[in-house]
Amino acid sequence: MTNAKRLHSLRRAFSMDDGSVSENSRLIASRNDNNHGYQSVPITPKTIARFRSADDASDRLPIGDGRRARLNWRSSDVFTNRDAQYDADANNLFGSGIGERVWYDNYTTIDWLHDSVKDAQRRKKVHSIKGIRGKAIEALDALQGWLIVGIIGVCTAVIAYCVNIFESRLFDWKEGYCTTYWLWDYSFCCRDVDLEDTCPTWKTWSEVFRHTSVDSQNIDHLVWTVVAVILATVSCLLTLTTKSVPPNTNQNDNLPKKVTYLAAGSGIPEVKVILSGFVLRGSLGLRTLIVKAIGLTLSVASGLSLGKEGPFVHIACCVGNVLCRLWTKYGNNEGKRREILSASSAAGVAVAFAAPIGGVLFSLEEVSHFFPPKTMWRSYFCAIIAVITLKMLNPNGTGKIVVFEVSYHDHEWKNPEIVIFLLLGMLGGVYGALFCKLNMMWSKSFRTLNFIKKNPLLEVLGVVLLTAIVTFRNPYTRLSGPELVGELFSECSNDVGGHGFCGWEPSVIPGLTGSLFIALAIKIILTIITFGIKVPAGIFIPTLAVGAIAGRIAGLLVQYAFFNNPQSSAFSACHGSSPIECIVPGTYALVGKLFMIQSRLHLSLAVIMFELTGSLNYVTPLMIAILVSKWTADAIEPNGIYNLCIDLQEFPYLETKTTRDFEGQLSHILARSPLAQISTLDVSHSWSLRADLIREKLNLVHDKGYNDGGFPIVRDGLLVGYIAISELEHALDIMVAGHPHFPISELMCQFGPFDDKVIENSSIESFLINQETTDFRQYVDQSPISLSKNAPIALVFEMFVKLGLRYLCVTENSEFFGVVHKKAFLAYLKKEKEKGP
Repeated sequence: MTNAKRLHSLRRAFSMDDGSVSENSRLIASRNDNNHGYQSVPITPKTIARFRSADDASDRLPIGDGRRARLNWRSSDVFTNRDAQYDADANNLFGSGIGERVWYDNYTTIDWLHDSVKDAQRRKKVHSIKGIRGKAIEALDALQGWLIVGIIGVCTAVIAYCVNIFESRLFDWKEGYCTTYWLWDYSFCCRDVDLEDTCPTWKTWSEVFRHTSVDSQNIDHLVWTVVAVILATVSCLLTLTTKSVPPNTNQNDNLPKKVTYLAAGSGIPEVKVILSGFVLRGSLGLRTLIVKAIGLTLSVASGLSLGKEGPFVHIACCVGNVLCRLWTKYGNNEGKRREILSASSAAGVAVAFAAPIGGVLFSLEEVSHFFPPKTMWRSYFCAIIAVITLKMLNPNGTGKIVVFEVSYHDHEWKNPEIVIFLLLGMLGGVYGALFCKLNMMWSKSFRTLNFIKKNPLLEVLGVVLLTAIVTFRNPYTRLSGPELVGELFSECSNDVGGHGFCGWEPSVIPGLTGSLFIALAIKIILTIITFGIKVPAGIFIPTLAVGAIAGRIAGLLVQYAFFNNPQSSAFSACHGSSPIECIVPGTYALVGKLFMIQSRLHLSLAVIMFELTGSLNYVTPLMIAILVSKWTADAIEPNGIYNLCIDLQEFPYLETKTTRDFEGQLSHILARSPLAQISTLDVSHSWSLRADLIREKLNLVHDKGYNDGGFPIVRDGLLVGYIAISELEHALDIMVAGHPHFPISELMCQFGPFDDKVIENSSIESFLINQETTDFRQYVDQSPISLSKNAPIALVFEMFVKLGLRYLCVTENSEFFGVVHKKAFLAYLKKEKEKGP
């Protein structure tokens, strides 16, 4: 055979047009049994391999053979490890020019563009099926999203039901137990007893141990404290089992490694980071879900100043993430997975507040990075299913999903009250901003002490002891968070609760407001030092209680003024009515919920309150007060508590909801980026590069702490492609494992078409066997997005935000100049922010 014919045969065997493989591709496999897993010529890395575990993904050492890995994926469920090949089920991604991917490593960014093209290729394959079968497959494909969010809604509601049931029982066991059935809580045990009467079937611990010489109140206090400590301790110990050490991105290995606990806190900062496009391995896993649910039940039952509403969002997203693994459409596409997670977060808020519309707005306003109309409707469907399911389960036995549902249908706000509402809004903004600052000061001072960092259980023990000691003696702080808020929101009438918060006579109001002021101070201090301890903990209910107490105090003071000056012009709208009928302190407590403004949930929180009260009479004053509260909080502290937590934990997060003033050009970022100085893969002389030289470049990147980067492929000064570090390592490891008898210096990596001159001087067999060349082109992004080095920083920001880029190549006069990765851009923004204006 002539050289021309040999060349033509090789080109046919290695065609890039359709990815097909001819009989010539079997030449290597027929001579070496180790290569049976490869299916292209020259030797191509196996398309399927598995990591030992998600935590060991950085090692990139494949285990098993390709056939076994494929079988494991086909029979996979939520408990199995994922395949290393992220695009194993994709259709012709190599031919699309974007290249294939492996699973994203921990603390790396996803490629939104790649996942979008990947889903388009999948849809194209589905739509290519003709006939009735094709229509049925298309319908099932479209139905998958609705089906999975519906299941998520049901599962989230069931988990919320279990948490509420067990939490209420454990909380009441601190005071006593039900003699009828010891598993019942107080409300269910005494459901047929009037509020004013003593419940004969409920035994307090002082009644159980009445034969001792110790004072009965001291016995109750002792048992209250002991049970609280036990519950908080177990919750903390469970949380500590989710310890995670993020990959070190510092060049100095002597610096202490940062430790995070996946089930600690509210989980909303982690959800925000994940939905923005970063990967936090384990944060939404099955183990985190189980620990979070159990730990949350125990921590809330202990009486700590925390809530379960924020963690419900985390739990719902864990449910969504786990269920996504059952559908390859979402399980094998990180971009599509995040659409489901956005809907899941709406379900978490819905089961917490019985507010499906508020849940959708929360997902849009607070956590979601990408929220198309399709995701909005699925979020609403998920939230509706969750609320209906929880309503049917009836966890409180009253038909109400949350215990502080109230109604103000018979009351209208008076014009003079708008002044009080505005003052409450301003006060709420001040408190929200100061809470953020004080909580961060506490976290950066006390929690950075060595003995606290090494022993987080000590902080939990200290906080729960302090909480049990100071809250027991106050009748208001002794209540659970939802019960306290429910009483503060309630009206003062003969058939409704709130009797302990009502000023029936003017002589009662001074003492009542004094007790409420003490409760307010206790709640503020405890909430500041509690939020951030290593237990599952939310911030909604504690701050809602603080605002409701402040609002109730304001309402009582207005009532007191009316008692003493009924003829004042300020109360002209109340002439003919009693202070109890005209002034409703519960409505002031409702406005006081603006103290939650530190979370920056402006519109969603307002809608949540409207859904809870079932009244739209207070829409106008509430919205005006929210604007005042927002302006006040932004003037003092522009960042919400969740964004501050993200900064504190050093999560990679690109804030997109705030305006920024940028100066400079793209070249300024390159001058500061250590990764930009790393050499590229230069294929000017040959499309093949030695594997040992590539390994040296990879080691250099790892030493600099940039595992989320990649290498631009340059030929004669022009940018011809880009390959990410994760894909390059994956291909190298498989290539080396497939050639155990060859030194790495003799292995070649092919990044482009084969040189005709080299092939023409040798036979096909000698070229394929002796060169030991492995094709890496399937992992190369052949269409990287680039921008001129003179582009303004504002344009760079918009491209990273709007396009979801993982990296941005930089050119100068059409020639390659450098590359900016998302993490390098984040580091640049952080330095600019620290410099100040």
